[in-house]
Amino acid sequence: MKRYIFVALAAITLLFFGFQTAFCQANTDARGNAAPSEALPEDLKGLDVKDYFIAPEAEPIGLIQTVTGHVVVLHGETNEAYFVAQGDAVFQQDALFTLEESRCRVRFISEDVITMGEDARIDIEELVDDHELQRKKSTFNMLRGKAMFYVVPLFRHKNISASVKTKTAVAGVRGTKFGVEVRKASGRLAQNEPLYIADASDSGLYLVAQANNDTETVVHGFEGMVDVLSTIDGIIQTIAKGQSLLMTMIGSGIVEPTDPAIAQQFINDTNVPSPGELGAAAVERKAVEEKPAVAPTGKEAAAADTHDITTPSTTDTGSTEVTQDQTAISVEETANNLDQLDQLVD
Repeated sequence: MKRYIFVALAAITLLFFGFQTAFCQANTDARGNAAPSEALPEDLKGLDVKDYFIAPEAEPIGLIQTVTGHVVVLHGETNEAYFVAQGDAVFQQDALFTLEESRCRVRFISEDVITMGEDARIDIEELVDDHELQRKKSTFNMLRGKAMFYVVPLFRHKNISASVKTKTAVAGVRGTKFGVEVRKASGRLAQNEPLYIADASDSGLYLVAQANNDTETVVHGFEGMVDVLSTIDGIIQTIAKGQSLLMTMIGSGIVEPTDPAIAQQFINDTNVPSPGELGAAAVERKAVEEKPAVAPTGKEAAAADTHDITTPSTTDTGSTEVTQDQTAISVEETANNLDQLDQLVD
């Protein structure tokens, strides 16, 4: 009898650890275990990118809301890197990397949001949300790729400043939605001079760029006004909604109307739904899938007999933009996301 009990306990133990191993393996896979080392960008080569969350000795300043594909966080102070998963916290001095065919959405305790397209890198240089002094300040360093920035104005903030540094230009402040693309330069001469940015509705200039010989920056205005000052030629230019500006290593370009096709492509490339939107989309898909089929009658039945090919429905090209606009300057997200952010602050 004792022997049977021992065998049963051993079987239960093995079963338990089997489930635990499978669970851990599934979690590891979700964090990018399938991403080969050759898929990592050059600035991550040589690092041991872990498949588990690494918490530094610091207060969190934001939350990874959505991840598609493979996204890596590099802690600047410890040089430790790991594949992220939805719900991970982010910290000061973190660098965010999206790999090819990957995207990421980050929401900060200041309520500001960044959505990153594929093959992008953004370093969090500083993020402050001081309730006592009623001010918030954020400084990001963008090295490559495309990203949409949403700077949310709140009543609790009397002083707001936000800047995005690139090697050649760009950023925005106060109630602004703008897109930034950092790409390989077009072979122009390099000049190592900084560039500054200021919001048209605020005072002060904010350092946002250091010219280099390998990249150029394009800024797209979607909401709000953004002033850009180049110390190379001393020209200040304002980007409004529906306008774009190319900043090169020889100075400021010309503010031009944004080609609608380019604007839509940028929105598509940086569109990363919030968890609430993903949940709503899943519910909608399930409702459509579970909707009972209705037998065709009359002319519909006759048409069905003669046509076996289903005509695809027309897609509204502006639907993605509407989704982005709805989440751009929104202070209210889903209750779960707010609870998670509150836990980060507590």
